[in-house]
Amino acid sequence: MLAAIMKPTNSSVAVGLLIFAVLTDGILPCPTSCLCTTNSNGTDVDCSSKQLKSIPRNFPNDTMNITMSFNPIFLVRKGSFQNMTVLSRLRMMLCDIRLIMPGAFINLPLLRRIVFSLNRMTRVLRGVFIELPALESLYVYNFTTLLYSKA
Repeated sequence: MLAAIMKPTNSSVAVGLLIFAVLTDGILPCPTSCLCTTNSNGTDVDCSSKQLKSIPRNFPNDTMNITMSFNPIFLVRKGSFQNMTVLSRLRMMLCDIRLIMPGAFINLPLLRRIVFSLNRMTRVLRGVFIELPALESLYVYNFTTLLYSKA
């Protein structure tokens, strides 16, 4: 009887959805403008050629592969890719990227391959590609001058 009298608020609806997602092992929806394909291993997210100026923040938590090529993204911010614990491959070719901030890649224990080729970076800041324990290949070719220091 009490439920019929109480009017739900935005915060109570949000809390209810959060509890539902946790209890049902819910997956975040696909980012707007992207195409998500789910299989038994996880989700592939394709955001290529969508005129995105920034990296979406709401990738499904079972995302294994992200392709964001051919977008006018100039900056990869700190935390852009974080806590995506099953992410294996990231492709951002021809995005006009000029700078990747340290901390852009946080808690990505399975990230094996990164492709940042054909962008406009001229240097890589210290600390950008650290703490990626599974990283096997990093493609950053076709820059005019690329300076990288591990120290």
